[in-house]
Amino acid sequence: MARPYDRAATVAALVNALVVLLLPLGLMGTVALVAPSFSNSGTHVVGLILEGAACGFAGALLVLLPGILTKPTQAPPYVIAYGGLAAVLGLAVGVILWVTGTVALRLYRRQH
Repeated sequence: MARPYDRAATVAALVNALVVLLLPLGLMGTVALVAPSFSNSGTHVVGLILEGAACGFAGALLVLLPGILTKPTQAPPYVIAYGGLAAVLGLAVGVILWVTGTVALRLYRRQH
């Protein structure tokens, strides 16, 4: 007997794979975006950190998309709860990437 196709699990696995694969690119992008303003002694960090929150919310929407399309009247509480949680986690990842990028640039500045 064939196993049933679990679409929600497949979407969650794809989103997790994208997060794991794109996290190093996010770090490099954060360093690239912070580096010019870091060298000028001023950073615009809010945009970088909010980008992480937006990516987390978008990932939650991708996971919730089948449910949103099939039962749109019941979707708002789930979008708010899970989307908000994913946005907070994305915000935390954005802060971690910003701190890591800033530390890397400070260490680089000390060496040169």
